[in-house]
Amino acid sequence: LTHLTTALGRPTVAIFGPSDSEKWSDQHAQHMVVRKNLPCSPCSIFGYHKLCRDVPCMATITVGSVVGAVTSLLDAEPETQGSID
Repeated sequence: LTHLTTALGRPTVAIFGPSDSEKWSDQHAQHMVVRKNLPCSPCSIFGYHKLCRDVPCMATITVGSVVGAVTSLLDAEPETQGSID
């Protein structure tokens, strides 16, 4: 869904755990990634998943960190590229 919202030019917040945010996330000013930088994450490369029962890379992401990312994007100045002043 983040690729769809990016194509529509909308701000996006993506939560990453076992997958590689450097590889799969969108790269633009209106996109933020929320993830925990754990030694075991990312562990999903080309569909390979290590056996992980408690998924700490997802379990340690707090609601507050996601809300903070959303708030940061909503409070940011809209890009003025392409506008005429």
